[in-house]
Amino acid sequence: MRSAFDAIVVGAGPAGSVTALHLARRGVRVLLVDRCDFPREKACGDGLTPRSVDILRALGIACACSGPPVVGIRLWDLRDGSRTGHGFRATARGTTHGLVVSRDVLDDQICAGARAAGATFWPHTTVMAPLRRDDGAVCGIEARRDGRTIAVRAPITLVADGAIGRLGRELRGRADSGSDLELAVRQYARGVSTIDRFEFFLPLVVERRVIPGYGWVFPAGDRVNIGAAFYDPTPVRTPNMLRRVYAEFLRGLRDIPRFSALEATSPLIGAPLRVGLDPPRCAGEGWTLVGDAAGVVNPFTGEGIAYALESGELAAAAAWEALSQGHESASHGYRRGLTRRYPPTWPSVACCRV
Repeated sequence: MRSAFDAIVVGAGPAGSVTALHLARRGVRVLLVDRCDFPREKACGDGLTPRSVDILRALGIACACSGPPVVGIRLWDLRDGSRTGHGFRATARGTTHGLVVSRDVLDDQICAGARAAGATFWPHTTVMAPLRRDDGAVCGIEARRDGRTIAVRAPITLVADGAIGRLGRELRGRADSGSDLELAVRQYARGVSTIDRFEFFLPLVVERRVIPGYGWVFPAGDRVNIGAAFYDPTPVRTPNMLRRVYAEFLRGLRDIPRFSALEATSPLIGAPLRVGLDPPRCAGEGWTLVGDAAGVVNPFTGEGIAYALESGELAAAAAWEALSQGHESASHGYRRGLTRRYPPTWPSVACCRV
């Protein structure tokens, strides 16, 4: 019996929803699933670089077309309060500013765009495992929905379930090393006068030990998004470690007069970032990994949204090519696209984090 879908996309964050949007606009019968419904909160700095703004505007995502512009970046030294900065270089489309859009808004609008293009969206759906043919090729998913376990088949499954998602971990095949993960925490705060740049802060110090990473304060309307992203090479990472790093960052930040009146307005939440991009591990027979699941995160800065959007476009193009040519493997085209788009120096850059 013919499947009801040509492609299944697992995860409806920016990477997954953009993948589904591109496929649906090409007439592909695509199913987009997520364990959550939208809008929903997500730990993130919420910053959109000019590169992200360009991509989202080209897709017609409304939140990228308005809002106070972020005109550049500023880097602060927490040791003495000194700073330096610069404006953004114009993109190929002439965009010279970024934006700050909370992930509950951004993700909801991209997912809505995928649905408007014709994708079927199933929220509250937990993917348990891939379905496989006798030859090992992936041919769909096993999932829990409405209290039932169901099997959904499709020629191609595109997995965008994040840095530590179950399906992505299984398909990558081997365990990630500790160096493949960075950690980030954020909360919203008030008490900062108007800023129009992405503000970054160095160094992060815990118990007199410098931690590779940085803190940030981004403008967010009448509040700011404040957080820290870092790489901890120690083998055991605990919530207490995350909180210690953040607490030390806040202490140093409040020593700078401009940020001395910061007052938190939301809980502190965190998320891992997977930075171990390895194109051969990002696709196989019947499946591809997209966004954080593929490790398409800049290992030096932790930036992920632009790369999630780009990898979604690459994955959709490879899947479309495979489907239109009557075969079920998009792996070669996707691996080739990742290798061409992202520098082979990324793994070594991961060893030189801030």
